[in-house]
Amino acid sequence: VLYLPLRTARFQFDQILTADGQTVVEGDVLARDERNHQTPLLAPRGGRVRREAVAGHLVIEDPAPPAPPAAGGAFQAASPDIRRMVLQNMGAWQYLSDARTGRLPDPRIPPQAVLVSAMNLEPFAVRGDVLLREDLEAFTRGLEHIQAILSGQPICVVLPDVRGELARQVREAILGRTWIRLEQAPRLYPFDDFAILARALGLNGPGPVWALRIEGVRAFDQVMTHNRPCVERVIALGGPSVSKPCHLRLPGGYPIGAILSGRLTGEPARVLEGGVFRGRIVDAGVEGLSTESPGLTVLPEARGRRWFSFAQPGWDRRSYSRCFAGSFRRAPARQSTALHGQRRPCIACGLCEEVCPAEIMPHRIHKLLYAQDRERARRTEARRCIECGLCSFVCPSKIELMDEMLDARREVEP
Repeated sequence: VLYLPLRTARFQFDQILTADGQTVVEGDVLARDERNHQTPLLAPRGGRVRREAVAGHLVIEDPAPPAPPAAGGAFQAASPDIRRMVLQNMGAWQYLSDARTGRLPDPRIPPQAVLVSAMNLEPFAVRGDVLLREDLEAFTRGLEHIQAILSGQPICVVLPDVRGELARQVREAILGRTWIRLEQAPRLYPFDDFAILARALGLNGPGPVWALRIEGVRAFDQVMTHNRPCVERVIALGGPSVSKPCHLRLPGGYPIGAILSGRLTGEPARVLEGGVFRGRIVDAGVEGLSTESPGLTVLPEARGRRWFSFAQPGWDRRSYSRCFAGSFRRAPARQSTALHGQRRPCIACGLCEEVCPAEIMPHRIHKLLYAQDRERARRTEARRCIECGLCSFVCPSKIELMDEMLDARREVEP
């Protein structure tokens, strides 16, 4: 059984197009998000649809094996408009986002540039260089398909190291393609964020910046070269509570319980969709992988307070302020859901402002919200928050600053 969530981080598939008990085949449109450029929810496998079996999901019973490859090259001679429509209807467009807003870009509005990033610095995430090495030829073809729907705009390919062997192979693969710019970014979190990369590369002109990662480029190739819908994702399963970290290629809706079965250490754990910085807790009502899931991170649950922890040097702890002896160790600190301290009022240390890549002042916004000064909070730069989570991570007072940035951003958004 496959359990397809009707709500993801960006999409809400409210327009259900299938009847209860209807038989579908792989790639059929099950539902659409009307408010998001008619984005489709595709059937990851053929089978029988159940609409009411699990709340918030479409269920596919008795899923069939993956369909055999179809004849390729059906859209090679199509116009850019037809190509964009095909990419939308076959699930590849979902891999795109606007670098500034994170939203799905409007296919009718041309971009000023396309940003392709191999950077993925979130802990326990699928690394772009791994996907590049797996099939560099598919990546190169995908870039050509992206260029075919543009009007001469450049494509910026960002690698963490443009001097290594992989960069040499990429340079050879794109040789002669003058519309591709090979760029380098520091291997420093959160330089994998599209908004930061776009700003660092000087993409500040009018118009959106289309952004996608390596798997998105391969999705373009899958649709345009092989005529296959994008119904599978490569995800990472990792974290301290995972006994065998791995990559998995799975269809949307794959049961989360089946993914975790036999792969955990057995201790009480918390499951996140995504990494430790940007991941969100998987709700108890979510049964299957969403169509946008980047992976699962599993952390051990805290088992209680450590007595007299204030008198311990903290060899197993890390702090941005280097206030524990663990800062002198090279071994990584064990991660868990523990608070590692206690909540207290803001001490105005300025660490959140120091690490913020968006150059805003989270501590000031926190105080404005605490004072319920919504008018002044609306005039702050909270809209520039990229949700990297660093402010919450370094805060010695254990304040959930990132959540407060999002609250303040909602105050200024239309």
